[in-house]
Formats: sequence, structure tokens, C-alpha cells
Amino acid sequence: MSKIEDLIKQYCPNGCEWKSFYDVATYIRGVSYPKSKDLGISGNGHKLLRANNIDLKSNLLNLTSVKIVDYSVKVKKSQMLMADDILICAGSGSKEHIGKVSYIDEDMDYTFGGFMGVIRSNKNEIHPRYMFHILMSPLFRNYIKSSDSSTINNINNETWKNFQIPIPPLPVQEEIVRILDEFKELEMRKKQYEWYRDELLTFGDDVERKRLGDKSLFNFRYGTGNNIPADTGGKYDVYGSNGIVSHINDYNCEDVSIIGHIGAYAGIVNRCRGKCFVTYNGTIASVVDTTRVDSQYFHHVLNELNLQSMKKGSQPFLSVSDFSHLQVPIPSLQEQQRIVEILDTFDTLTTDLTKGLPAEIKMRRMQYEYYRDYLFGLLK
Repeated sequence: MSKIEDLIKQYCPNGCEWKSFYDVATYIRGVSYPKSKDLGISGNGHKLLRANNIDLKSNLLNLTSVKIVDYSVKVKKSQMLMADDILICAGSGSKEHIGKVSYIDEDMDYTFGGFMGVIRSNKNEIHPRYMFHILMSPLFRNYIKSSDSSTINNINNETWKNFQIPIPPLPVQEEIVRILDEFKELEMRKKQYEWYRDELLTFGDDVERKRLGDKSLFNFRYGTGNNIPADTGGKYDVYGSNGIVSHINDYNCEDVSIIGHIGAYAGIVNRCRGKCFVTYNGTIASVVDTTRVDSQYFHHVLNELNLQSMKKGSQPFLSVSDFSHLQVPIPSLQEQQRIVEILDTFDTLTTDLTKGLPAEIKMRRMQYEYYRDYLFGLLK
């Protein structure tokens, strides 16, 4: 911390100037369009990002379900995403989404919807990444919670007009960014793993494909019991839709994947190694013909399919019939096992609860929040 403290003493020993948002940045509203121009998530048109495309935990973009709108919808040049933009959810039916931001690293052939906005920083006044960290901080979160203009789940011009930001000299901003960006790097590693997994599981037309509904290869059945069994400390894990929920001395399957069936976690895929018990909230997925399909390869394929995007209903659910039509690649068993060996190494990093990436990310996120608040506190 000595370098940042030295810089603050050098450039702003008595604190720093606070400026209005519009003194250091501009705000661009998203694209509005009639429902008749909505092409869903496929078709030929403008790619348009919405609130669901910002991951609530990592603040990274999720491009697995992107809205397409007809090219006849007018999109200004300023409404296309550019490097160093900050995409923000400005309107939503959910308070937790309001104010969520994602940083845009490069120019993108994407626009953004009417309930979204973009913050474009004046780089002579404020470092774009410094602005990003400000918008992630309690300074901004508490401001929008208390702002009259956001009481109806909406951030508007009045919100920005009254938002004051600490603006130290750029060398101080750059050092704050350097420190805080180091804490965010781990979440990028997880994103890279997902990209690598998708690349490994992408094949050409020469590779055979089979429907998940092919009963000669795959079997899907719902778990048993509508209620989660009381935890008796038994030796078998109990899985619901969101992973392990209890432990009992009974099991109903072995070496399977579990797909969330009902609730907010419908479509999430977990892996049971050995014997376990799955409730009705989970769908048990297994391989019938292990001479043609490796069960661990099957698990990675299910994860890559993004089944969460297929859940439906006000009380979300995902039935077997919703995804049984999907085609999955079946390369040689040897190739499947090669892919499994690579992905299992990455998977250990991203799913181990005690030494893997989630635990490290959790620790780093806590450190990030502590140092972010500490650094901004030095400016007061």
C-alpha cells in the first residue's frame, strides 16, 4: 500500500476534488424498439444486450442468450459498444439488477436495450477502469438505493446529475486501478475455462451426432421424493436442483450427472461420483452404452449445452422433453477421454469447494471489496 499512500500524499494530501458525473463522463441510453421487431435469440439483425447478459456475481458479460432485433430498428453509432465502455442495467423489475455493470474491453458488434445504458468516460478526467470500480463500490450502490430517481427501479438523467465522484489526479487513479484489477483477474480465469471447454467440444461435420433422446445411448429419469430428506450425517450425498443439500444412508443412483429440474437452479448440471441420492428436484442423467460414450465426457457436454437458458415458467422448471431433441457430438472414445483429461484438470480448479477457484475467488472478492473501500476512503 506504500506506493498508493505516497501518491496520495504527493498529489492530493488534503483529499481530492469531487465532481459531478456529467463533468467526467457521458451517458448513452439504450435502443427502444416495438415488439414486432423482436426476432428472439436467433435470426439476422442487431445483437442487443439486456440485464440478463451481465453476470450478477462476476460482472462479466454472458453472451449465451442474446436478443436479436430487426435491422430496420434504428441504432445510432453511439449505441454500439466500444472499448472502455461500461454497460449498466438502468431499469429492471428486480432491484438487484439495477446498477449492475460490466466493463467492455474491446469494440463489439453489439448494441444494448432500452433498459440498459452505457457510461463513456472522459479519459482526460477519469480512467475508465477507475469509473468501473467506483460503480462497483458502496459509494454508488448506496447512492442509487437512496436516490429518489431510482425508487421505481430506474436510473435516469436525474440520478447521474446528482452523483458526485472523487476525482484524484490520474496517476493516483491508475495505481488504484492496478491494485483492484489484480483482484478481478481470477474471475477472468473462470471465464477462460468456459471458453476453452466450449472450444474443445466444438466439432466439424465429420463427427457423428446423436439426440439426447436416443435411449440406446442416454437415460434420463427424475429423482425421487418431493422433500429434501433430513440430514442424518449419512455417507451418501443428497442432490437437489442446486447441488448437495443433505446426507443420508440411502442412494438411488451411481456415477451420474444431475440436471436441475425445478426452481431457480433448473438447468444447472452437477456431477455425482459414486453413489448418491437425487430428489425430484433433479433429473438423473446417465450413459446407457459406455462403449460409445464416456460418462465424464457426457457430463462436460451437458454443461456446455447451457440448459439453464431453456427453463420456463413463473416457477422455473426444465423437463426432459425440453432438451431431448438436442444433438450432441460423439467422437471416438479415445478422443472423448482425451477431452475429459484436459477438462477435468480445469474442472478441479473451478469446482473444488476447498482449494479450487470458487474458494479462491470468494477470498479474493472479499479482499477486493476491503481494499476498494479502503482506497476510496483514503481520498476523503
